[in-house]
Amino acid sequence: MTSIGDRAFAGCTGLTSITIPDSVTSIGSYAFYGCTGLTSVTIPDSVTSIGGYAFYGCTGLTSVTITDVAKWCAISFGNTYGNPLYYAKMLYLNGEAVTDLTIPDSVTSIGNYAFGGCTGLTSVTIPDSVTSIGNSAFSRCTGLTSVTIPDSVTSIGNSAFSGCTNLSNLTIGNSVTTIDSQTFSGCTGLTSVTIPDSVTSIGNYAFEYCTGLTSVTIGNSVTSIGDGAFAWCENLTSVTISDSVTSIGNSAFSGCTNLTINGYCNAVKARTYANNNSIPYSVTHKYDAVVTPPTCAAAGYTTHKCVYCGKSYVDTPTDIVDHDYVAVVVPPTCTEAGYTTHTCVYCGDSYKDTPTDATGHNYEVVVTAPTCTEAGYTTHTCANCGDSYTDTPVAALGHDFGEWTVTAAPTCTVKGAEQRVCKNDAAHIETRDVDALGHTYEDVVISVTCEQGGYTVHTCATCGDVFIDSRVSALGHDYSIPVYVEATTTAQGYVGRKCSHCGDLKIDAVLPTLAVGENERQAVVESKTAKQGETITLTVALKNAAPVRSMGASDIVYDADALTLTKVEWAATSSIMKQWDYAKGKGAVTLANTAVDANGAVLTLTFAVKEDADEGDYTVGLHLSVNAGNAASNEAVPVVPGTLTVKNYTLGDLDGNGEVSDDDAIYLLLYTFFPEDYPVSQPCDFTKDGVITDDDAIWLLLYTFFPEDYPIA
Repeated sequence: MTSIGDRAFAGCTGLTSITIPDSVTSIGSYAFYGCTGLTSVTIPDSVTSIGGYAFYGCTGLTSVTITDVAKWCAISFGNTYGNPLYYAKMLYLNGEAVTDLTIPDSVTSIGNYAFGGCTGLTSVTIPDSVTSIGNSAFSRCTGLTSVTIPDSVTSIGNSAFSGCTNLSNLTIGNSVTTIDSQTFSGCTGLTSVTIPDSVTSIGNYAFEYCTGLTSVTIGNSVTSIGDGAFAWCENLTSVTISDSVTSIGNSAFSGCTNLTINGYCNAVKARTYANNNSIPYSVTHKYDAVVTPPTCAAAGYTTHKCVYCGKSYVDTPTDIVDHDYVAVVVPPTCTEAGYTTHTCVYCGDSYKDTPTDATGHNYEVVVTAPTCTEAGYTTHTCANCGDSYTDTPVAALGHDFGEWTVTAAPTCTVKGAEQRVCKNDAAHIETRDVDALGHTYEDVVISVTCEQGGYTVHTCATCGDVFIDSRVSALGHDYSIPVYVEATTTAQGYVGRKCSHCGDLKIDAVLPTLAVGENERQAVVESKTAKQGETITLTVALKNAAPVRSMGASDIVYDADALTLTKVEWAATSSIMKQWDYAKGKGAVTLANTAVDANGAVLTLTFAVKEDADEGDYTVGLHLSVNAGNAASNEAVPVVPGTLTVKNYTLGDLDGNGEVSDDDAIYLLLYTFFPEDYPVSQPCDFTKDGVITDDDAIWLLLYTFFPEDYPIA
């Protein structure tokens, strides 16, 4: 339950008390209208609004209980009858009757009707945090005797303190700018009121029927006094109105039968209002006092002059006084006598006395020694007055330079510098340039080869400067020497050509090893597919071999125009020793001290497919030998060459139909069970765990549905 609706309990005359639950935030209009039997009500902190006439006619109410004054100040009441205090008159805080009310420092605004009709209040303390007091906030609080509105408050609402009949002591803060209509009407206990200079307007009927008022002081910033503002203040005898007032409403002082209006000489509006309403008017001047003190020649007096009209008068005469001399001592100098002058501060009369003799000069001697270029001399300066003269001239010494020393060594291209210092004055220095050394070049000739041009490098032995000339273009390979190697059952053959310059071999065709039986010992090079620019690894596997202790490989055959061999690595994870000599194109591995089963992957060959490689099939082969433990028993193993197919393919398109679909995922799953029947030539380790399993098939299937979440690139 968060709200009590409009007229929810209207006319429930048998209802005697009610406690509203903490979940309620609003009470509707006429909610408890006419509940004449209701004597007490508890309002929880959760309530933020109570509608108009919510408690109208609840004449039996005697108490209202709350638990938080700050929350109570923030409630929005629909009108004065929305607040149960209108009838209850007594507020209870956590079960204790509130007579001396202290508003918490957390409150910045006291809401409309917040404490209206709470006759049990005798005092209220408003903190500096409050900036506004709402309409009828304390109206009819007849028990209040004293209120101080702090300087933090800038606005006071209509009828905020109206009907507070026992309010006798009122202080209005210096930040209030407007006293609204009926704000203090009917406050019969007030005897005097001071309106601060911050206030610019006094609203209609603001102090009407304040029958106890005898005097009012209105601040110098007030420009308007509303209709009936002080009407029927029958004991008001005087009010002072400044020239800032430009508007006085009809009947502003109606019924003030004992009133005299006091106005400054320039308060035209106040004078006109008094004359038009047959109210006695007293002119008041605002005098500024200027004191003219007495001197030895004339008496003193005080002049009082009105700042508005210029009227003035003089009073407070004071007698002529004796001379008041001030002594100023003029001390003697080296050439002039000293004395004391006495001057009257009033009339300027003066005389001199106390002469003192001149002191004479007191010269101090400073000898300036001669330099290489300037003559020397002696200066005599008086310590008292600064007078000076020179004598005893000495001729300049002239320069006496030492040997030249290097300050910046010359380089091949930059001049150096030398200096020499005068022995008489180290500040005198002569400098001169030293010629640059010039380069001393040493030559190195780089010979031309088939693939690299020749040139001569010239390097300066002094500074390392380098330049190159005598460039000769590369010779280019001359594959003019035919080469033919027959294939055997243990090694591939080939047909090629050898360069006549450098001996480089270019293979035109690979001759496969002679066929061997399926169950005979053999090495098989893996076949795969790759794109231009890709790096691909082929595995060499040993089959049907007896246990061996070591293996050797050499003569890797591939098309160097399309492929670049980037890495060769023995597959054995544990071995005594393994190595590959890239310069010689051969290597070996020792698996153990005794012969062990070596069937399976034995070697991996990694190739970079050149960007300009033609699409097609490229044969990859090698020579492989094994040793069972006797160094003299190396045996060649027949090698089945592999095919590296270069073509542009779509990654994941395993069935080659030009698109990736669930059919390809099924194909990959079949490969994990039947690799020989469902071969794959693409990289398919999509999960990046180093092996191809059914997880990769599932990943490929998910890719077909969610390519961004399951990428395969």
